[in-house]
Amino acid sequence: MSPTPRRRSDDASASPDLPHSGGSRCPPRGRAGALTGQALIDAIRLERRREFVFEGQRWFDLSRWDLLNDAIIAKTEELQDVYPGETDVHGVPSNLWPIPQSELDINPNLTQNPGY
Repeated sequence: MSPTPRRRSDDASASPDLPHSGGSRCPPRGRAGALTGQALIDAIRLERRREFVFEGQRWFDLSRWDLLNDAIIAKTEELQDVYPGETDVHGVPSNLWPIPQSELDINPNLTQNPGY
């Protein structure tokens, strides 16, 4: 089994990618095999959040699923409620790293990522 759930077009082949969805090693947490569509995707996302809680994978998962900006905005709004004036509500300007200048110098067809 792959360590990263793959998003496939058919639910039957995506379901085995859900960690703890069956097998002899771990008992199932829920009825993952009965989930389809968006409910299956949500279950996979929740399971990854629980499974990798202290391993620094959350940022990359949110970025890959195009949810990073919404998550940052929600968190900064929450912080505004708890600690007014501590931070402004903001999103993520970009989830891309800058392309090194040496690479830009070598290849004139490259353009720098936005925000750099």
